[in-house]
Amino acid sequence: MSYKKFAKFIIALGIMILVGGGIYYGVNQPAKFTPSRSQDFMQTLNDMGKSLDVMSQNFVREHRRKTAVKIMIAGGIVLFLGIGISVSAKEK
Repeated sequence: MSYKKFAKFIIALGIMILVGGGIYYGVNQPAKFTPSRSQDFMQTLNDMGKSLDVMSQNFVREHRRKTAVKIMIAGGIVLFLGIGISVSAKEK
């Protein structure tokens, strides 16, 4: 395998990792809470429970977004290395 082919493979791998991290980041956007319009006491308690569920869900999603950023950084590094190999490879 020549260095040019190897560089193309590394570039493709870096792009796939970068896109995968971007999709993972996009899927884990914060959830929104919409309260009910009812003034009933039991419905208010139910809304409080739902808001706590959304807060805990957003906490998990925030952690996943941080992980996705690390994945995208790794993909960018792999892409950069692939471009560096491609530029430095000499074809005869």
